[in-house]
Amino acid sequence: EPVRKAMHERLLDAGSAWAASMMRDIAQGAPRLEARDIVGDMAGRAERLGHAVPLLRTAYAHLQVYEAQQLR
Repeated sequence: EPVRKAMHERLLDAGSAWAASMMRDIAQGAPRLEARDIVGDMAGRAERLGHAVPLLRTAYAHLQVYEAQQLR
């Protein structure tokens, strides 16, 4: 419980300097993300196990659009 509470506070604190690496990449305008390796892989694994992951697929689609726009 203490670990869960600490992570919850860190992740939801608007003033926190902590951010996921992919979020930092987006904020810096990086042309490439780890979207396929992280989000795409997770979605593929879930689907191979028979789990529908529509929100994860939507997030992945948005990340793919971001990458395509950065390459223009």
